[in-house]
Amino acid sequence: MVGSEGGRRPRIIYLGLRGIGGIQGGVETHAEEIIKYIPADRFEVVVVGRSPYRKDSHGHVGVKVKWLPTLKNPLLETMLHSVVGVLYASYKRADILHVHAVGPNFITPLARALGIKVVATHHGNDYNREKWGLIARKVLRTGEYFAVKWTQACISISPIVALELRKKFNSEIDFIPNGARLMTKIPAGAELAARGLTGGRYIVNVARLVPEKRQLDLIAAFEKANVDGLSLVLVGGADHESSYSRAVIERANANPRIHMTGHISGAVLNEIFGNAGLFVLPSTHEGLPIVLLEAMSFGQRVLLSDLAVYRAMGIPEDVIYPVGDTDALAKLIQSAFASFMPSHVDWSDILSNYQWDKAAGRTIDVYERVLGTH
Repeated sequence: MVGSEGGRRPRIIYLGLRGIGGIQGGVETHAEEIIKYIPADRFEVVVVGRSPYRKDSHGHVGVKVKWLPTLKNPLLETMLHSVVGVLYASYKRADILHVHAVGPNFITPLARALGIKVVATHHGNDYNREKWGLIARKVLRTGEYFAVKWTQACISISPIVALELRKKFNSEIDFIPNGARLMTKIPAGAELAARGLTGGRYIVNVARLVPEKRQLDLIAAFEKANVDGLSLVLVGGADHESSYSRAVIERANANPRIHMTGHISGAVLNEIFGNAGLFVLPSTHEGLPIVLLEAMSFGQRVLLSDLAVYRAMGIPEDVIYPVGDTDALAKLIQSAFASFMPSHVDWSDILSNYQWDKAAGRTIDVYERVLGTH
């Protein structure tokens, strides 16, 4: 292993995520899972978290989290925290600053000017998210450019995005996909009973309340399907209240068969997620959704909007419907619950390509390569 000065372990500082320890978000879950497999005797890992989310974290054994201040504001939060984070990384003499997501990578030139080696992980084309305006999209595209052209290495979790980046920037991209935790189903119990749910007789969606996740599409399709005795459970909350999150809450509250849990994790999430009869992800934009891999690990039946990443994964055609087509989704929901279907789907052929230990091993290979450069 390539060492650091003074014989100490190389110090890897993670930046760009809200924090770890059960904080909602794909980037946060990705970082938390990768870190689990990074040997503590070989690397010192420090996560730079955002102080407004500290209360949501249940901690992470063996990893230091440095909570640095920022404003909890959808436009300024990432920008301010990233600047503070790179200054902290310089102060701590980081051997590698690992910046997650394209937005925070706008600080990469500053990090390089301070003599820090940078690895970027591109989690998806965030500038395509519906919530952003023209200026924010420009900033995100600039962050993407810096993530590819100003770093020592750029990782993409998506094979589609990796190919796009290679063509767009004529640069080498390391494709390292997300993994799937082995999910062990908890029998239906108190959490279902408290909500009046019956195992196998509800649809579940797990996502933050942001426009590109399209919970409103799912609500519309669920109501059109109008399947007797069927419920809908929306798991997830909004980091920042918006007109969209308020609209989802209003629509859900108007229907007694729709349940909103907010952000949940651990055994509570396991029971609700694992006992659903169907998992639906109606998004307009995804990188490589960890929540889908976890649904597959539970053996869930799934319905998915038509995104290129799902076809690259080898998802069967008959569970994919056109993005935004609530009529098509309603028909698929009706079909899914029209007759007896197997309670467990074997997704093992697909899941074998998505393992956290392998993803972490390949990430460590990137670190070793970067540490060996000058």
